[in-house]
Amino acid sequence: SKWYQRRVRVMHLKGWEGEVPEINFKVPQDNIEGKLPVDLIGTFIRKWTRLIEKYGQKLVHPIDGDGMVCAVSFPGDGSVHFKNRFVLTEERKLEQEAKQFLFRGQMGSITDEQKKRDSKAVQEAFKTGKLPKIPFHNPSNTNVWHWGDRFISAYETSIPYSLDPYTLDTYGKEAFNDSIKLKTVRCSF
Repeated sequence: SKWYQRRVRVMHLKGWEGEVPEINFKVPQDNIEGKLPVDLIGTFIRKWTRLIEKYGQKLVHPIDGDGMVCAVSFPGDGSVHFKNRFVLTEERKLEQEAKQFLFRGQMGSITDEQKKRDSKAVQEAFKTGKLPKIPFHNPSNTNVWHWGDRFISAYETSIPYSLDPYTLDTYGKEAFNDSIKLKTVRCSF
């Protein structure tokens, strides 16, 4: 379709710039060059982040943006299906409800209000001798892989999330039966 060609061209030219909406569609046959083998069956998954700002707050680096899982599926009938969804982390849900940027990013995205809040937490930590509680955003945007009956979406410093492999709906946090002692998994592989 012309919409699909225009959208892909704009996404390609802008690179990290611009947000991609969640979409779910069968690729029209006239957009497929050649013929796909009927024995090509499966799903190719990838992770990315497409946000450069959230609720008016410009992100310092795209890695502070929310993770999006993309799936290109080949059902074995010569067709192709594409869908993508944002990983619905607890932080993303809270920001959507509040309609504002609430959590600092690991790469430095932060509001003036968050700087004040975090500065107070550090000052209090010096007084009490306890580690400060500074809330960071878990964008769940580093990697995605297939695990049993689900996809696992992860970020380097947080508990991963599990997703439905067919709909890409987020099930919730995945602690693998509480076997993750450090509350994080290695996900850059």
